[in-house]
Amino acid sequence: MKKNYKKAFDVLLRNHYLWKDRTDEEKAEIFKTLNEVAGFSYDLKDYQTNQSLRNQIIDLIKEKDIISIEDLKIKLREKDPYLSEDIFLIEVKRLLEDGYIFEPKVNFLRWLGI
Repeated sequence: MKKNYKKAFDVLLRNHYLWKDRTDEEKAEIFKTLNEVAGFSYDLKDYQTNQSLRNQIIDLIKEKDIISIEDLKIKLREKDPYLSEDIFLIEVKRLLEDGYIFEPKVNFLRWLGI
């Protein structure tokens, strides 16, 4: 059940048309309210970190055109040696589910050009 809340939360944030215009204090208040309602802990820093990782993954895939998951992980670990494998795999899975990247061969990723 918790995963459904997080997914709904991510969709809400991505599609909120006023999100970019809000101040950090307003964003933090939105997170606080949603955390109280949904019953989990997720804050602005977590959201910004995940967006940064997502953008790094996209940039590396665009740069190489096709890249293995292991090579991608190595490149990201050069920038952040403490990168969690779970968080990395979750972001890759989200990009696959959202249709930004695809897997032409097992363990290889390619940019769809959206």
